[in-house]
Amino acid sequence: MVEKRDWLDFGLIAFWILSWASLVYFVPAAGL
Repeated sequence: MVEKRDWLDFGLIAFWILSWASLVYFVPAAGL
């Protein structure tokens, strides 16, 4: 069984990955 702590860590990592990916994608697009 997965502990809540593990889910929180996974959610945090996923959040940062999505934030970084969206930043890298949208900033150059807005610059164009």
